[in-house]
Amino acid sequence: MDWSFCAYSSASKDALDSWHKLNFQVTGSGPALDQRFLGLLTNYFGNGSELLGICSDKNECIAAALVRPLHFGVWTMFVPGQACLSPFLISPGINTKEVMSSLMRALPGFCWLLKIPKVDPRLQPFDELVELGATDVDPYGTTYSIDLRQNFEDYWASRSKNLRRQLRKTMEYIAAEDVQISVEFNTDWATISDAIVLHGQLESLGWKGAAGTAIHGNNQQGEFYKQLLKKFSATGDAITAQLYLDKQPAASLICVGGNRTVIVLKTTYKQEMSKLSPGRLLDYFFLKNYCGSGKYKIAEMYTKASPADLGWATNYREWYDINLYRSEIIKMAVDLAKNTKLFAKKIAGKNPN
Repeated sequence: MDWSFCAYSSASKDALDSWHKLNFQVTGSGPALDQRFLGLLTNYFGNGSELLGICSDKNECIAAALVRPLHFGVWTMFVPGQACLSPFLISPGINTKEVMSSLMRALPGFCWLLKIPKVDPRLQPFDELVELGATDVDPYGTTYSIDLRQNFEDYWASRSKNLRRQLRKTMEYIAAEDVQISVEFNTDWATISDAIVLHGQLESLGWKGAAGTAIHGNNQQGEFYKQLLKKFSATGDAITAQLYLDKQPAASLICVGGNRTVIVLKTTYKQEMSKLSPGRLLDYFFLKNYCGSGKYKIAEMYTKASPADLGWATNYREWYDINLYRSEIIKMAVDLAKNTKLFAKKIAGKNPN
């Protein structure tokens, strides 16, 4: 197995084509690891040190990874907060242990630790990574998806009585107050551009605005999502959805799709309307629009799901952060150092004077 590396920003067409082909083999060209998505992540949130690695065996591309150095001997898959999952691909049937061992040996300089955040067991060889032995595995959270192949009536009938009752009461309250409901779905760039601005305005009114993390037209986040949806809209796979109550914007979703999968990237709602559950209402109408439509077969959320979120799920799974050590001896040394440090802290706590 031979690895070659290049800066992602200057990757050749052949290297990008290799990634594209692997993404088709492994995920069916899923949007989370689409090169359009990864390219913009590196453009907006990278620091220039990101390397695209392509692994070949007998002139055939069998694996690929997008990595960057953290500090001496420590590398990580490139996973900024806006990424859905870890950017590595291994062709089906290829030995994961051999691929990862060869990657760590091939990385520039000495690599004793490779961090692999946000590993999705549905798409990536989680079990094989754990079986390598020289690993630390930490749950990242529970993510969930929704099967869109069924018609909406069957999907909704399979939800809990409590969830259906909550939505019914909300609808009845809105009707009693004579509040008009409307929903807009946008898939062409001309309307998506305005919808992103509206999404940012809603985010800015809530806690994200107070924290300075809301998207808007003049910040890095806003520009990233604008360019991302512009690229995906060229193939008809960018979606925004907005809920209006009495013609006032109340909730918004930002999504990208590809090859029968749609990912909900961002969701927000107007907090002063929270008693009307605008976010959940928009979820309801979004699923009503896409269940059974034939456009997508699955909606992936890629979020740390709450118990309330899981009430909407047809599938859920743990998603993991993995630390992969170059050898079991190195892992043992690291574990020993950690345990020694914890023991020293415990002793210091018992003897403060």
